[in-house]
Amino acid sequence: MEQRRRLPPERRGIIHHFNIGVICGYINVGLYCDGKPGEVFIIASKEGSTFRGLLDVVGILISLLLQHNIPLKKIADKLRNTNFQPNGMATGCNEIVSATSILDYVAHFLELRFPETTAATTTTTTLQKEKKKKKKKKERKRKGKRTNKE
Repeated sequence: MEQRRRLPPERRGIIHHFNIGVICGYINVGLYCDGKPGEVFIIASKEGSTFRGLLDVVGILISLLLQHNIPLKKIADKLRNTNFQPNGMATGCNEIVSATSILDYVAHFLELRFPETTAATTTTTTLQKEKKKKKKKKERKRKGKRTNKE
């Protein structure tokens, strides 16, 4: 498992206000010195300790995944298109017109706000996979040559 990269005690951040249906909320994103996201807090106006508690847990999990260098794209892919209330028309970000849930909105917002993070990680991951494939191919060729010589 990847070593956890903790955020500095004092850091920059982004606070984003949004509305989905009748619910208003905030996404707070703590940033590393390089501008990459390292923690996420989701706060909604809906009453009820269960709903708020679940949003707290999702924020903690997203934060831990980011701090363990899990690509933002992978996280967002899992949250996108989750479907539960509140959902519907969204305001707060011009590029997001509607959301199937708060988690769908959060995922979409993070991908839009941090595109270089998702693109760079995807490229790195793709390059790593290609290198592994080439290495395996070379090993197979070497093994094939050894078998032919014997």
